[in-house]
Amino acid sequence: MTDEDFQSLATRYLEDALDESEVQMLGRELDRDPARVQQFNDLRILTGLIHEHGQSTGEQGSHLTRPTPVATADRMRTKWLYPVTLGSLAASILLVITSSLGLFAPLPIATLVSGENASWESSLPTVEGSELGPGILKLRSGLATIRFRSGVLVTLQAPSGLELLSPMRGRMLFGSASIDVPDSAIGFIMETPNGYAIDHGTEFSVSVDPSRNRSSFEVIDGEISVHVASTGES
Repeated sequence: MTDEDFQSLATRYLEDALDESEVQMLGRELDRDPARVQQFNDLRILTGLIHEHGQSTGEQGSHLTRPTPVATADRMRTKWLYPVTLGSLAASILLVITSSLGLFAPLPIATLVSGENASWESSLPTVEGSELGPGILKLRSGLATIRFRSGVLVTLQAPSGLELLSPMRGRMLFGSASIDVPDSAIGFIMETPNGYAIDHGTEFSVSVDPSRNRSSFEVIDGEISVHVASTGES
């Protein structure tokens, strides 16, 4: 699949305009190439920012709409016009954010929803309701639930360590967690020291034991693809 075809497919998915066979095609492409997952995630975050910014400025007469692929038989025209549109809108959004804050502040990628008898070792905020940027959370006792901006819920059971990488990507460092992925976050990746799992809209658990150099996944409902780092097997 070409970059142009993937971009069109991903954009139409975000617009809820795919039929069942096209959704399956997109899922296979995300499963085949982890780089596609990052491309999909970047596009999804960008269109979400554009949508949010359009809503916040609507009362002032400004309006931004989510970009759509250019419909034309000229494939080269489609290939070049779409990235330029995205780039221009992204630049406008960054300008507004920078002007408002006076600096480049990293966007939060998750929220600490709850902690039950939780004690932490972390440079990230650990108060319930705190917005979290990229970084490492180490839960020393209790239970805690983190909601990624993509909608993914991760419930940690102490002792455990989780690195927040992006709204669509996390890395389990040690311990156990359950992950609940809504349909809107299909393609979410949970890494471990031994490989990673790509979610296809499901609920699953992960357990990492560094002392035994072992990671395991258990599907509770749905389907995931597990990739083994040492062998390259899926």
